[in-house]
Amino acid sequence: MKANDKDNMPATPEEDQGQTQEDNGPPGPGPEGLVQINLVGVQLRPGMCVTHFDAGSIPVKEGEWVVAPTEHGREVGHIVEAPVKIDLPVNSLPPKLEGLASTNDIELYYQNLDREKEARHICLEFIRSLGLNMKLIQVERFFEGSKIIFYYFSENRIDFRELVKELVKTLKTRIEMRQIGIRHESKMLGGIGDCGREICCSKFLKNFDPISIKMAKVQNLPLNPSKISGLCGRLLCCLTYEYETYIRLRQEGSLSDSHIESIESSDTEDASAFASIEDIPADYEENQENHRPAAIYTGEKGGHHKKNEKKRDDKRHSGKDQGDRRHKKTGVEGGQGAAKEPVAEGAVKPPRQKNGKKRRGQKETP
Repeated sequence: MKANDKDNMPATPEEDQGQTQEDNGPPGPGPEGLVQINLVGVQLRPGMCVTHFDAGSIPVKEGEWVVAPTEHGREVGHIVEAPVKIDLPVNSLPPKLEGLASTNDIELYYQNLDREKEARHICLEFIRSLGLNMKLIQVERFFEGSKIIFYYFSENRIDFRELVKELVKTLKTRIEMRQIGIRHESKMLGGIGDCGREICCSKFLKNFDPISIKMAKVQNLPLNPSKISGLCGRLLCCLTYEYETYIRLRQEGSLSDSHIESIESSDTEDASAFASIEDIPADYEENQENHRPAAIYTGEKGGHHKKNEKKRDDKRHSGKDQGDRRHKKTGVEGGQGAAKEPVAEGAVKPPRQKNGKKRRGQKETP
């Protein structure tokens, strides 16, 4: 058989399957158990935390409207984070997008937002009329309109049976009242933390890990409630980020109390590049008369620079000299150390108060 005849022969099913796999990439996990996906960030509600999905082979870009699967059915959202190819383990793969949203899907999305606002106003009126001690946080309506969830906060248990009856009669759909904690309230409402950035729970946190005051103690943070508490009044979620690292470093003995000694410098930009004494070149002071290191890492406890000690001694001696000069001012008319006039013989000195003033009604003896 000639080579040309072999090229013209139809491919076998095995060869077709191998060629398809070669074109589309490996369908299964790689040698290290990782799978490459096209990761995108989707926002399903205004102000809601960004949820990540696998775009697969769908041609998406930032700002595109897509249909995504959720725990209570399909939802429509827009992409706020551009697609990124990333390798993830098989057991932690995100759900895949169902496809691009149509015009009808986008219109229904905005209709649901308007109906959520209407349902919120109706629920608030019923809460006031029934006198329920509860705080309505958020209203969420399913994309298909089959159910509405009312999230509320209350320190005590609430009997909302009458409230649910009135809402079912008015809204003509299934109603669910879901009580949440103070942390979830901050997550839904959002806000700006002490760090100047959006709070972590509303930005990317999915679950709330247990936090204790021990985490602040291990990281040598001030135990001031205003310093280690978030907008919700509870301990900061970011206390858990570096807690395990501090525990590991303490066990290894890597954490040591070291000090930074400051030195006067006319130019701190170039000098601040030196992190230790060994990094400073030998001819640095000779070639750079106006450049001195702004901070030198010594690694010693309680160290003080000789220059600072010399300054304190100079101030101490200068104060002593000034005191000596004040004592030497004697015999000057009207001065602080002027000589006192002698008292004439036979004169009676009038009694005075401790502050040097004459007593009331006392006359001077001629």
